[in-house]
Amino acid sequence: MTALESPDGSSPGGAVHDTPPVAAPSVAAPQGVALAMRAIVKSFAGIEVLHGVDLDVAPGEVVALVGENGAGKSTLIKVLTGFHPADSGTITLGGVEVTVGSAADADRLGIQVVHQDRHQAGRLTVAEQLYLGRSEGRRGWVSPRTLRRRAEQDLREAVGLELRADLLVDDLTVAERQLLQIARAVLTEPRVLVLDEPTAPLAAHDVERLVETIARLRDRGVPVVYISHYLQEVRRIADRVVVLRNGSVVGEVDLRHEGASVSRVVELMVGRQVDEYGGRRHRSPVEGVEPALALESLSVPGHLEGLDLAVRPGEIVGVTGLVGSGVEVLAEAVTGLRHRGGTVRVGTRTVRTPGGFVRAGGAHVPSDRRRDGIVLRHTVRENLSLASPRAISRWGAFVHRPRERDLAREQIDRVGVRPASTEAVAGRLSGGNQQKVVLGRWLVAGSTVFVLDQPTAGVDVGSRQAVYDRIEEQIDQGAAVLLVTVDLDELVGLADRVVVLHRGRVRAVLDHADISVDRVLSIASGADDVAEVGA
Repeated sequence: MTALESPDGSSPGGAVHDTPPVAAPSVAAPQGVALAMRAIVKSFAGIEVLHGVDLDVAPGEVVALVGENGAGKSTLIKVLTGFHPADSGTITLGGVEVTVGSAADADRLGIQVVHQDRHQAGRLTVAEQLYLGRSEGRRGWVSPRTLRRRAEQDLREAVGLELRADLLVDDLTVAERQLLQIARAVLTEPRVLVLDEPTAPLAAHDVERLVETIARLRDRGVPVVYISHYLQEVRRIADRVVVLRNGSVVGEVDLRHEGASVSRVVELMVGRQVDEYGGRRHRSPVEGVEPALALESLSVPGHLEGLDLAVRPGEIVGVTGLVGSGVEVLAEAVTGLRHRGGTVRVGTRTVRTPGGFVRAGGAHVPSDRRRDGIVLRHTVRENLSLASPRAISRWGAFVHRPRERDLAREQIDRVGVRPASTEAVAGRLSGGNQQKVVLGRWLVAGSTVFVLDQPTAGVDVGSRQAVYDRIEEQIDQGAAVLLVTVDLDELVGLADRVVVLHRGRVRAVLDHADISVDRVLSIASGADDVAEVGA
């Protein structure tokens, strides 16, 4: 059986069942429940993908909704926000049944959602985006200067973000755009707030800001639905975890009870125990071996200054830092997507452009896969072969379709893309499967130097394991990996060495034995008094 894709650009979350599951009976929402979704059923193309799902959230409660990519989380939230009408089931707010037939209905009812895919107008200023569609003037008009001042204050108070309000949204980092979107939702004083992978692009320091924001909302009695693949983060933030698998609720874990464990949540999600980093063998760089990737005096005005770094074959070098440290522009600078000074060498070749980087054996998995990694309207087959024109061409001029399909099938099996169809439209895959396609493209190309920028942001635990397994295979074959990540657990689990950036410069380089989450965070924030060293 294969999973089926919904027509809205996301996975509907269900596999085809040999025996249709029995929908849960509809029951009334209990007293004191702020939001109740009852017996929600949703089908696409005649295939049921939500099977009578129930979800309750009490006032001031944070409920985490978790599951692998394709479990049905996004479809359920799109029912709540009116993007997809439910085939059957009810939604009640404060004990009153409501109809949510559109995004306008959701907004009117006070249901605010911060989506994983940021929906923002790039040519608006920060202030304009923050207040878009809302009147901020007492008499219907306010001066631009006052609006900017008010926006900067609201950003500080809502999410602790210091940002000039006259900047264009297009000029912000991924993390800044995410915090802007969260602030916009919080400022509406929502009756229900849904956060869909809100911390995927955020560094640890910014996650702390979000935790504080959620705590304030909880104190005010705002119910929060929190969708995340970062289960240690869920452990800190949520009161209760509801687990979806294949479009059904398979269990829940009340984290307020002593003995409640994240490992139980993982077992419910994937149906088995998962040890993400258990098989990782950390290596020391071999002396005398020439670097596969070398950065010399790399600089990006306003972001990075004089960065020296070397990655040798068979090594994973991790780079991290807080927002503003330069970590958010490093991958684009290395791969030639961003104007930079200094020298980048792949093997013995100096590269200056993205094309030159790829021709030298470089691969780039970008932080924003939907914007920069996937051609959304193309098939999985076309996306996988995008960087390998010679491998699929006949006489150097025509695409050899059978060869292209064979290569695509091989990589689909290798990286575990679901649905396992060469002709599936990439934009309709779940986030984890899109990331597998991006990585698979470079495996087809035979790349030897991988620049991975937040490679598992918004990716479920099962898909993360598949990505890590493929990375480990490439390392065993002598590839070099530059891992740029703000996920400190991932950094500690994977990296042989860690470079910590602070305000555009290298502040420390740690061997694996010296790496810990607390140590890295302390250095990145400037709290740890270390001497700045080169890499």
